[in-house]
Amino acid sequence: MKKLTLTFAVSVVAWYGFAGTDGVTASRGDLQAPRPDGFSIRGGLVEGATDGPDFWALEFTRNGERYKLDNRADCRRRMEEVSGARRFIWEGLSLPGATGMVDVVATVRDGGAGQTEWLLKVANRDDRWALRKTLYPYFRNVARHRRCDLLYPGIHLGAKLMRNYKRAARHRTSEGGYTMVTAFMADGEGLYFAAHDGEGRAKILCWSAHGDVWFETLVENAGVPGRAADGPGYPVVSAPFRGDWWQAAKIYRAWALRQRWAAKGPIVYRHDHPRALSEVDTWFRLSSSMRPDTAAALVSRTWPDLKTGFRYYSWNVEVSGQDNGYPNFTPRPNTKDVVADAKARGIVVMPYVNGKIWDSALPSYRDVVPWMVTDERGGVVTEKYSDRPFGVVCPSVPGWREKLLEMEHVVVDTVGANGIYYDQIGIAPGKPCWNPAHGHPLGGGRWWTAGYHDALAAVRARTEPKGVSISTEGIDEVYMDVVDAFLVVGRQAHQEDIPFFPAVYSGYTVYFNTEVNETDSPPALFAYLAQMTFQGVSTGTWRNKGLFDGRLAAQSRIIHRLGRLRSRMRDYLAYGCLEDELRPLDRLEEVTYTYSPTRPHKKHAAEVKITYPAAIGYAWRTIDAKRRALFVANVTDRPVNFRLRLPDGMVDSALTALPGEEPAQFSAAGDGTATLTLPGGVLAVIESPRP
Repeated sequence: MKKLTLTFAVSVVAWYGFAGTDGVTASRGDLQAPRPDGFSIRGGLVEGATDGPDFWALEFTRNGERYKLDNRADCRRRMEEVSGARRFIWEGLSLPGATGMVDVVATVRDGGAGQTEWLLKVANRDDRWALRKTLYPYFRNVARHRRCDLLYPGIHLGAKLMRNYKRAARHRTSEGGYTMVTAFMADGEGLYFAAHDGEGRAKILCWSAHGDVWFETLVENAGVPGRAADGPGYPVVSAPFRGDWWQAAKIYRAWALRQRWAAKGPIVYRHDHPRALSEVDTWFRLSSSMRPDTAAALVSRTWPDLKTGFRYYSWNVEVSGQDNGYPNFTPRPNTKDVVADAKARGIVVMPYVNGKIWDSALPSYRDVVPWMVTDERGGVVTEKYSDRPFGVVCPSVPGWREKLLEMEHVVVDTVGANGIYYDQIGIAPGKPCWNPAHGHPLGGGRWWTAGYHDALAAVRARTEPKGVSISTEGIDEVYMDVVDAFLVVGRQAHQEDIPFFPAVYSGYTVYFNTEVNETDSPPALFAYLAQMTFQGVSTGTWRNKGLFDGRLAAQSRIIHRLGRLRSRMRDYLAYGCLEDELRPLDRLEEVTYTYSPTRPHKKHAAEVKITYPAAIGYAWRTIDAKRRALFVANVTDRPVNFRLRLPDGMVDSALTALPGEEPAQFSAAGDGTATLTLPGGVLAVIESPRP
């Protein structure tokens, strides 16, 4: 990376009056000069700020009063050179009525592989003021004078690629299904900016409309004199790279797969991961529209060659519709028979339970109010679902862990299911809790994810010997070692949604659910499901009986085709590693399809238009890297012919015959490129030679 002359830049320092260890004061210009030692990202695109903090900012509190302090404040400044790092030290910073009581140390160190690590520590000697939050590191005016694309966290599959992004935003990360990484990209180059936090602390990733970016962290024991943490507690990492968002994903993957949540290794080698769940080809939702007592027979008769899964809703007597009566789950009289019949047909059955909230209308609610998350004023935190208020339970409360275990007992031991789905845990952002009776640090920190992780680990200790799978809503990486699969939330609203989490974690967990209507036009359904299948997602959740009675025969065939493809190519799509997307060398025509709302009852529900290139595709390898494949689909009704760049390791590749698919034509040039001709609406797989 040191040989690259990148246009993205971050000054290690961007302020006046820092003295070196020899006592000589360095000028602003000297400190901003490009350096070859890896401490700064070289170039000239990131400018210093003139209207606000440009390195760090802090918020302190005293008896409800708040005070902000930043790197521009008057104090003594010095810089220390230490092994592989520089420490920038502010000494004697003052708070109202507390002169010279705060010191700040910002450490900027070489993280290796072209990466720079940014750490912050705060020493506060005052016994009245306490640290509440940190904003660090500030990168100001990134790509201010340039059209720049942004890797933007999203709940679908981890991120969106926002073109020419210029607006302010905030995303809570580490506890709510959002990735901890962003990247700015232009002209084949990029700047990676991520929290490398292996303990899942609460934090907020922020952008301004001017291209500023930083992490905001509510510290542990926020605002508690004498007990507040001395900083965010995790490093932020920046790195220049050449390429697009895939390269940013590879940087993040290299770090993420070394964390606790990935320590068990790839799921294909794990004895504790239920293989039946990994190998589900498509999913159905059992509810009033898909009768539980007849669904298993319909599915098995129509698609006997597919492995299927049932998300089972309304299986308990408390629920009429959804979102009421939580967390009580009492089986209906026929639930056990429905589950037994489906299991006998080889179907994974996953009843729904809620893992986060308590219905305030229940008589039991008044007894558990002390379990609820409380705000700084001592009020109970509630959320509304279906116009009903629910209390948000603090996951640190031992009684809530026991309640989650009770749900497992009902679902697995009483009903007999071979899966359990805990709603909300993997997607809902953590709520800062200020109840000292709960025993966790007040405000921010890692206690939210730690509380749920410990509870899910206790559930897993019961389910694992029984071969029962655990799933949750959303994709929260910190639970990956205690949750077997993650439900993909929301529809891919436009072509700029990207499969960031599969690019990072494919082979290490399972993704399922595609929110799309079976009633959409067959070409639209084919394009969407082909893309999601190629991204490693097990499709569904289907609920329309027209798939079985002939009313939706064309859509039924499409679901079946893609389910068979996943089944046959399981070594890639279920257990392998997603590496890249199709790279055409010729310009492809585009096609736009319209999708109906999946939840028409929701406010602002509207049709969605998605534009695709004529041919879509993704490159995979097996987890042992011995085989590689490129999956391609023509999502138009016309033949398409184009040249493409072959993925690494596929120079000698060839087409793999797919039963029932019209043959494609493929010719490799021997120089890493090839020509592909696809009839309209066809699936194709190009594979490297088998060893």
